[in-house]
Amino acid sequence: MKKKSTMFGAAVLIGIVAAIFIRGVSGDETGRADEIDTSIPEGIIDLNNTLCPVMGGDVMEGQYVDWEGYRVHFCCAGCDSRFLAEPEQYLPILAEDPAVAELLDLECADCYPESCTCEQPQPPCGGGCH
Repeated sequence: MKKKSTMFGAAVLIGIVAAIFIRGVSGDETGRADEIDTSIPEGIIDLNNTLCPVMGGDVMEGQYVDWEGYRVHFCCAGCDSRFLAEPEQYLPILAEDPAVAELLDLECADCYPESCTCEQPQPPCGGGCH
């Protein structure tokens, strides 16, 4: 009998500790989950890209990285570190969206002629292919 009550007491204690831990990690004192902070620090330009430059999927709220003055959005955790490891690999993908390309001050032929689909001559960086 004593063994069962000890086990029950231990189970209750573990449950209480788990509840306190979970509440402390995922919510405030009311038990509500914290909202995702999507505020943008001063000096950061939000690209508002809707497709992940790494995996190509729709971006998910709260999955982003602030890189060289720009906020780049991703579809899942992990894409941010892949992007940061080789951003130059993913810039042409971001530049496929004309609004994002404009914010990055890139155009399809500028610096990335292999991704240009227009028929105009390839200008040096700073030129313009439309």
